[in-house]
Amino acid sequence: MAAPAVDAPVADVPQSEPLSDDQVRNNAGGFVYQIDDLARLRRFIVLGSEANNYYVGREELTLDNCEAVLRLLAQGQGERVVKEVRDISTQGRAPKQGPGILVLALCARLGDAATRSAALSSLEAVCRTGSTLFEMVQRCKELGPVAQAACKPASEGGQPTLDVAAAIAWSMAAAGPASDADASPPRGRGGRGGRGGRGGRGGGCSSSGLPVVPGAKASWGRMMRGTVANWYLAKAPASLAYQVTKYSQRNGWAHGDLLRLAHPDPEQHAAKKRRLAEAKAAEAKAAEAKPAEESEDWVVVEEDGGAAGSELAALAAASAAAAGSGASASAAEAEAQRVADTKAIFAYVTHGTLPGQPPAPRKGKGKAKPAEDAAAPSAAASDPAPAAPAPSGDPSAPSAAPAPLSPVMQYLVDAQRLRKDIRAPPPLVKEPKPTRQNKRIRASAAEAEPEQPQQAQPEPDPAAVAAHATAHAVALSSALELIRRHRFGHEHVGDTTLLRCPEVWSAFLENGMPLTALVRNLGRLTQLGLMRDPQHLARVTQRLGDAKAVAAARLHPMSLLDAMCTYRAGQGARGVARWEPEPAVVAALEAGFYLAFKNCVPTGKRYLLGLDVSGSMGGAQCVGMTSVTAREASAAVAMSLVRTEPWVKTLAFSHQLVPMELRASDRLEEVIDRASRIPMGGTDCALPMLHALEKRLPVDVFVVLTDNETWYGRTHPSEALRRYRAEMGLPDAKLVVLAFSATEFSIADPADPGMLDVAGLDSAVPKLVADFRSPEPGRPWRRCGPGASPAAAPAPAPPPAAELAALRVELAAAAAALEAERRRAVEAAAALELRALRAWVRADAAERDRDRWEAEPWRRERGRAGTAGGCGCSHRASVVLDQASSSCKVAAFVPNVVIGADGTCGCAPGSGLCTGACIPSDASNCGSCGNPCRSDQVCSGGSCVCPRGEIECDEACIPSDWLNCGSCGNTCMPGAQACNGRECVCDSFLTDCNGRCEDTVNDSNNCGGCGNTCHPDEACNAGSCMSF
Repeated sequence: MAAPAVDAPVADVPQSEPLSDDQVRNNAGGFVYQIDDLARLRRFIVLGSEANNYYVGREELTLDNCEAVLRLLAQGQGERVVKEVRDISTQGRAPKQGPGILVLALCARLGDAATRSAALSSLEAVCRTGSTLFEMVQRCKELGPVAQAACKPASEGGQPTLDVAAAIAWSMAAAGPASDADASPPRGRGGRGGRGGRGGRGGGCSSSGLPVVPGAKASWGRMMRGTVANWYLAKAPASLAYQVTKYSQRNGWAHGDLLRLAHPDPEQHAAKKRRLAEAKAAEAKAAEAKPAEESEDWVVVEEDGGAAGSELAALAAASAAAAGSGASASAAEAEAQRVADTKAIFAYVTHGTLPGQPPAPRKGKGKAKPAEDAAAPSAAASDPAPAAPAPSGDPSAPSAAPAPLSPVMQYLVDAQRLRKDIRAPPPLVKEPKPTRQNKRIRASAAEAEPEQPQQAQPEPDPAAVAAHATAHAVALSSALELIRRHRFGHEHVGDTTLLRCPEVWSAFLENGMPLTALVRNLGRLTQLGLMRDPQHLARVTQRLGDAKAVAAARLHPMSLLDAMCTYRAGQGARGVARWEPEPAVVAALEAGFYLAFKNCVPTGKRYLLGLDVSGSMGGAQCVGMTSVTAREASAAVAMSLVRTEPWVKTLAFSHQLVPMELRASDRLEEVIDRASRIPMGGTDCALPMLHALEKRLPVDVFVVLTDNETWYGRTHPSEALRRYRAEMGLPDAKLVVLAFSATEFSIADPADPGMLDVAGLDSAVPKLVADFRSPEPGRPWRRCGPGASPAAAPAPAPPPAAELAALRVELAAAAAALEAERRRAVEAAAALELRALRAWVRADAAERDRDRWEAEPWRRERGRAGTAGGCGCSHRASVVLDQASSSCKVAAFVPNVVIGADGTCGCAPGSGLCTGACIPSDASNCGSCGNPCRSDQVCSGGSCVCPRGEIECDEACIPSDWLNCGSCGNTCMPGAQACNGRECVCDSFLTDCNGRCEDTVNDSNNCGGCGNTCHPDEACNAGSCMSF
């Protein structure tokens, strides 16, 4: 991406006034930019509108986002909308499926022919479970009247066109006064009428925020019927049996309702598959290739969307064995068994007929429905086990014993027994139900009214107690047998008394609960005392810390964050259950939170994170969360970036800066508590950029986590960034806005390529931020955390956090070693050149000395006189005593030899005697003869030392940098200290406080000076304690 151009800064314009003509007024009264409809679509799919905005109600926010989707459909971008929904859903980037399903329903009901086809083709990929299928059908039903009111008649040979204004006007009129409050529709099964009964009662708004019209019908077409039918027929019998028994009904719909409307035909589907297989085999035979056999592997799609066969592993193995192994079982028999199992499932769902039992009598009067119109013909009930035909023989012979049921049919029978038949006796003494009052109300009530003594209940008869215990043990034993045999989940148990037994939940844990169900029931498991068992506790923490399981379950980080906050509180937001949280479970949920984020590969850039802690961020819950506000969620998202990037500085802001320093070692629960305790205020999103400019902080990426309802400041955020780029000389500085409300506003200028707007709850936030700063096309997504695996393309799994930090240190050390080796090579080459030059100079000087010695006879005479006087000649290779003449003479010329004024000879300064010669003190003979220096050392003053700027470390010379500052292993603190070559000193923007580097500008504990602590009601701003 090209670097953004640095515009000349303009005069200050308050945020309450427009900076340019393309700005619009937000809900708080400030002027910001308006994002395009596609960006708002992504926001809506990820953030949703389930929780009220601080300024806008849920229904109004839903209709605004639906209007943006309708505009995209009217512009012919329906297929692109469907692709966005499919990608975000399959990649697990949204906390909830509801907004994406609503958008998919809009495309399926109000799009053109290509859009409707794409939407229904993506239904199986998006609606992976029965509950999401029911939600999709209900949304399509709610949109039926909108489609009739907004679709204009088609011209000759054309398609109907969508009137966006008419659709929104109709929806607002249908919602009526109920849109001003959260009106919940009546509950209960509605069958084909959906919520609110069979097309009768209703009104108000549904859970999606759309208006509910009394008497609205599903209005299914051929394409819709075929799509829903294929959803059932494409699944293996084991997976289908799992879906219909676990998700029996949701959103007022049951599987029987959909089967009666879709009319799936297993035999016709099998014949079609057979024809396609024969055509493919013929093509393969023509190409002289071996035809590929159809796979019969069982894949069970769970509630969390992962391919987890924990509850049907035994069923899949038994079904595979029943289908035959080896060459003895034919493909036709396996296909016939598959069709028979599917028919048995349909008969069970539509008529309540169990395999091996006669069909139940039809209710009501009138002509019976033809068999061909029913979803499951009665032949499935009369022939429950077609896989085992009667043996050939005399037809008049008496009938043989009933053939054994197939594994799938036996699964249905046992699931019905566990749901309807197995019942534990009610307790003999009923315990009083806990109230739903909160702690404050309970405390005030306890103070106002003294506690009344409870009346003693009569003791039950011992015989009744024994009979009750026996009946309870029998029911519990039967339930545990079926749970362990088929790996049933808690949704399959119909008796609430059994669901209060710890033994039942222990069996669920032993079977391997789906990860989503495990996260949702952590409080119940702790309340029942199972977390006090070390084996169960280890099993739970291991599952939560398994990166592959988190990725397969498509668990969103915000779901784990909400579960952690709820579990840590010791009580649910809606229920009456209470428990004592286990610290190990809280730590495991925090580890899973980081695992659920994609792409934890650091970019090495300098980040400044600004957290919006204004009143609008603390006044609304996040989508699908009961215990987390937008402010707390933004702090958690910021922690994911703090743990990913090595150079991050954080601060909080409202109408002024608030101290909020986050470190990688901070516990997530502590960060959430700190964010929730910050007092609220106005909103000025320009403060992070202005603060960095004032303190002259070099920043590569500004990340602002906000709801874009800024209004307070005197400078627009986009103008503050442009001013920072110009004055700091950093034209590549970028701004990433993480939005926490599904509105149409953003502080990022869409015309500036250096500004990006992202939905704040997107699990791909670290990847999107990293790719925006350092784009690498084709780089696969990776999930953060220990043992994480790639989420898209196959790539090596990132190492654990500790190992990653060690690898970064090793890489830095290796880079430093390579740089030192390069410098040593350069210095060695320079030393060789200098040594050659010095040798040449010495040789030239020695030749001149020899010529001068031979030309000056007085020096020889003086030497002779000295010898005669007894001074003697120094025994050098160059000057020896001539015994014949008793005089000193030069025997062989060697450099570095001098004769003093007294006639004695010796080595010149800087050289020494070595093997009868005067040798200069160098790297080969440093200080003494035969004392060489290492290749990375130099000889200085007769000693081998490291070159300037390097230190001795493990018998090697390495650079004195932040890893080894002044001495080996003396590491400076990243982000706080720097190395001056001798010791670690504080960075320019920090102050040394008794050996600790403190921020005396923003730190409330060292405000303006070391140890100057601000009052708890004050915050440190620009080195001064200021009240909030």
